[in-house]
Amino acid sequence: IGLCFMGEAASGSPTGAAFPSYLFKVSLDYKYAPNGLDTAWMLVMASRYDAARSTTDTLKIMELPLVQTGSYRSVEMIVPLSDLSDTVLLALFPSNDFPGKSTPGTLRDGSRLWVDNIRVDQISATNNAGALAFEISPNPAIQDIWVKDLIPGSRLVVYAADGRRMMEARTTADNLHLGLESFAPGSYYMMVTDQNKTGIKPFIIQK
Repeated sequence: IGLCFMGEAASGSPTGAAFPSYLFKVSLDYKYAPNGLDTAWMLVMASRYDAARSTTDTLKIMELPLVQTGSYRSVEMIVPLSDLSDTVLLALFPSNDFPGKSTPGTLRDGSRLWVDNIRVDQISATNNAGALAFEISPNPAIQDIWVKDLIPGSRLVVYAADGRRMMEARTTADNLHLGLESFAPGSYYMMVTDQNKTGIKPFIIQK
């Protein structure tokens, strides 16, 4: 089992202060050599400190299977957190089981997991002075949307609420039309990046 904490002081010790944003980008490179049909897992969890009870509550946010690969593969997820969370926890399990798994797996000896370039970046979810501004219309949407006030050449990525990357595009104008007929109803996040600025907005698909 490998663990990685990120808190206000990167100590893994929660305090009463919350993170200033509620969206994070988690990324890493991995290589996995399983024993048989084994599967590795990455868990993203958050901790929040209850000052009244002097206790720490841990919430599992997302779980991602890491499949067999002979060379390093990159994964990237957008992780939504409660605005009361103050520590992000990444847990890596090299076999097909972990505490709290909905369907218990079978532990195997001999599976090998290599991980490199772990990053947990805070992303502002509001259009403050350091964020990239853009508009999504209509929101909620049925099957297509317009993204307005873009900077031509910026990178646009759409994520599902569970962190899956759904689509990616490079903008060529200040307005972009996206057809989302294949998207299931639910909540999504759009991230737009231009040079060193990033903006994120949530949107909803209703059908």
